[in-house]
Amino acid sequence: MVVDDWVERARNAPQQRALGGLWSPVCLLSSGSLPSPHFIWFDLRPRFGALDPAESTDCEVIQVSKSQRIILPLDEEPFFKTMSRPVLAKIEAYVYHRNYDARQVVYFPDDPCDYVYWVRAGRIRVTRVSGDGRELSFRHLGQGDMLGDECMADRPKRNDYAEALEASTLCLMRTDDFRRAAREEAELAYAVAVRLSKRVLELEQTLAETVFHTVRRRVCFALLRLSAREGGRGAASLDITHQEVANLVGATRETVTGVLHSLREDGVIELANRRLKILDMAALRQPGGGG
Repeated sequence: MVVDDWVERARNAPQQRALGGLWSPVCLLSSGSLPSPHFIWFDLRPRFGALDPAESTDCEVIQVSKSQRIILPLDEEPFFKTMSRPVLAKIEAYVYHRNYDARQVVYFPDDPCDYVYWVRAGRIRVTRVSGDGRELSFRHLGQGDMLGDECMADRPKRNDYAEALEASTLCLMRTDDFRRAAREEAELAYAVAVRLSKRVLELEQTLAETVFHTVRRRVCFALLRLSAREGGRGAASLDITHQEVANLVGATRETVTGVLHSLREDGVIELANRRLKILDMAALRQPGGGG
């Protein structure tokens, strides 16, 4: 569902701790075909009880401004730029762009699989929350990455959250148009197949790391992957919390915090103000993670 005007969301402190910073919308205002106000209840709500912003002292009400449609050339998109001009011209008839604020949710679980997205700029994370509130981050996405493509498997609804980690610009294509274009244009179908194959290889590598390696080694692998997305510089600086690292490697925050402090003591990383700076990339690649 795309909200065309304003979204009023309530943040509740106990809910925030349980869900690792993901919020459930409370009320949609002036949203086109919906009555105003229109309340939408997600299945997260019964676990935490009804939330009334007027009655809770732990509540902060946030307004998220409307995302305007933007038309941008596809030949500057990393995913599309290798395609021929006739193919791009056909695809451009189907797509548009939207800007997302930092921490703005792109889609929620149970939203319809009605769009496919590509990251033009910024960073997006895809996460899933279990029934008991535990959170797992599947991947962090950067420029050129694709998300929302589960529609290719004919899934009617989303299973996961997609959230902007920073101000981001996404390219959108409706699911029906995406399927039609992929059937008709071999260049697009090939690009999608390559991207999905790379994702499968990454997931297999992550699974192997989870089974065969310690938490310290898994943290090192995760930091290497994140730094590669930042350009692979020798001293990459990452805007990431201890909890998010834990979500990526499938460990508790307390365990990951201990690992990060150990890496800092070994001179491998530097921690300050919610940022992590890699000082010794070679040490992260060593079997013991520099320890």
